[in-house]
Amino acid sequence: MSWFRVSGERFRYRGRITREPFLAWTRSDDGAAAVTSVASTLRIPICTQARARRRMWLSLDRAARSHSLRAVLQTEADRFMDTMASLSYAASLPRAHVALRRLVVVPRTMILGRARPALYDRLRLANGLSGVDDLVRLFFYERLLTEMNRGFERATPTPQSPVRTHTEWACVGLDTKYVWVDPLWSGEDWMGHVFMYEFPPRGLSRRDRRELEEALEKLRGHLEGISRIQREGVVRSAVESFRMAG
Repeated sequence: MSWFRVSGERFRYRGRITREPFLAWTRSDDGAAAVTSVASTLRIPICTQARARRRMWLSLDRAARSHSLRAVLQTEADRFMDTMASLSYAASLPRAHVALRRLVVVPRTMILGRARPALYDRLRLANGLSGVDDLVRLFFYERLLTEMNRGFERATPTPQSPVRTHTEWACVGLDTKYVWVDPLWSGEDWMGHVFMYEFPPRGLSRRDRRELEEALEKLRGHLEGISRIQREGVVRSAVESFRMAG
């Protein structure tokens, strides 16, 4: 289960985190070193590794359930969606028009590149994490975007079940396999793209929904005809145009 989910067409923080990603991290080199560091501070030298892991987890779990951090993480979920909306204005991205509204393909590698630095900077200043070990905090920062991404993937947005932003944009489709750039740059979890549409406030008529579905299929077909070199060029051009506009 992801830490985030879609409810009522909005992307939301569940209000708590799951333990499995934390335990997997403690088995990694960085996590094991963090556990050893905390264990070395315990006064009673009995089961120090297990006690250290438990203490680290309880402090993080407590923070994630706190009112202050829950509010922060819901705001970050909103900003994750708003990042998709803002990138929809980048020039050079494949697009179409449906009922005089834009339908834009946004590579997920661009979402990661735009969201990660700002997210880290904000979380370093967030209330609620002061009692959490520094290395556990770093794990939490790095894991958060992964959990957002996985929660969003499980939503499988469509024109019938869009995921809305706080602006007029909504995600109406998702691809997780399309290769825009070498996965080494952003990781396989960020392959593919989202389809962003300027969604009417009152929703879609049956006719508009049918036209949107047809436009999505045409865009998917168009993308299949773009070479790998051209795909990388599209991303570079879009990133540069967005940077200059900002």
